[in-house]
Amino acid sequence: MEAILSSQRNFGLVLDQGNLHALITPDRVESVVPNPVFVAGWMRGVRDAIFLEGVTTLEAQKRLCQESLYERAFRLMLPLLDERLEDELRLEVAREIEHISLGNRLLFNWLGARYYAAPFPQTERLDSAVDITRYLGINSLRGFLLRLRKRQPLIGQVQNAWTQIPESDFQDYESVDKIRLHLITDGLFYRLVDALAQEASLGQFIRDEVQRPRSTLIPDFGLLLRHLMEPFFSRHNEQFLPYTKRLELKGEVELWKSKISGFVLLAEYNLASKEAEDLVSFQLANGRSSYPAKSLCDLAARSKETEHLEAQKLFAEMAIKVNPWDERCWVQYADSYKSLHAPQKALEIYEDIVSEYPRAKVAKNGRAEVLRDLNRFDEALAAYEAVIREHQQDDVAKCGRAEVLRDLN
Repeated sequence: MEAILSSQRNFGLVLDQGNLHALITPDRVESVVPNPVFVAGWMRGVRDAIFLEGVTTLEAQKRLCQESLYERAFRLMLPLLDERLEDELRLEVAREIEHISLGNRLLFNWLGARYYAAPFPQTERLDSAVDITRYLGINSLRGFLLRLRKRQPLIGQVQNAWTQIPESDFQDYESVDKIRLHLITDGLFYRLVDALAQEASLGQFIRDEVQRPRSTLIPDFGLLLRHLMEPFFSRHNEQFLPYTKRLELKGEVELWKSKISGFVLLAEYNLASKEAEDLVSFQLANGRSSYPAKSLCDLAARSKETEHLEAQKLFAEMAIKVNPWDERCWVQYADSYKSLHAPQKALEIYEDIVSEYPRAKVAKNGRAEVLRDLNRFDEALAAYEAVIREHQQDDVAKCGRAEVLRDLN
């Protein structure tokens, strides 16, 4: 069956061979008599249609629930960014957004796709929202807003680069807005700004993007992407910390991590958490958000080695709040649930990671291992074999497959 969803209308249609089969909302499903006139009329008024193929009614409803929740978070951002409203009301809205994000790990990626599409005309709104969220401590929303504020110049540069793309790159001039809307929804501008901010390899970024599934709306995506990114290949005049200064900072960070690990060994998790928060602040002041995220992942891994599993989960949670789009943080978070003997929860997180990062080999192996723990041996075997097809020399997947075959025999 097929489905057409609208998060703005909180409503969807399920079609069976082109005929109306059911109407769905996040909390109900209603079977209906086929009516093509109703379908055509409804489609004319929908501006945010999401088309799904080969889905069941329940799968379509689950997707609608997710998209509707994302839409709710986007609308909640509007009063949060309105500095004319009372602080108490805006703080309550911030708490609600943070609450929504706890059960929706990709929420801020979705919000990033929306808010990284164009710079704010007035950064005072962002400054005010950041100021309000300070009362919530370290959290995903505050981290998102801090990065959004810091990256406003980059967002403006990307938008300017888009306007400089030759019209010949598009099929016709009228399609430009449609293509831009598609790329915003797809998250291209968000990923590009993030790659530029993280000083990632732009060549690798292009290779990854051209392999993502694209709509036939974009006739020559590779050429368009090359023109979009052309201004950024000359970004070699940026100022970096001197090598000796980087070594000095690295040594200080390693000493700090050793101190935190010492508190963990004493089971002083509150002290360890406080020191970790201070370390995050120190590293954010001296570099990119990937630095404290890596430190927190290292602390989580050390905690696991010493069998302080609650500390592993604590540091993994802090890592995804600091850098929620880093797949390593999510892998560590999933592994913490596996360590705590919660394989079903771990499986859910691994599947989210693989969905968002199709090349996440470590997450794919982790998913296969959890499937084996759940005695779903056939699925575990298929998962390991899929990794081996992609990475023929992966010893982890080969050993895992051998263990599953032994279990099956």
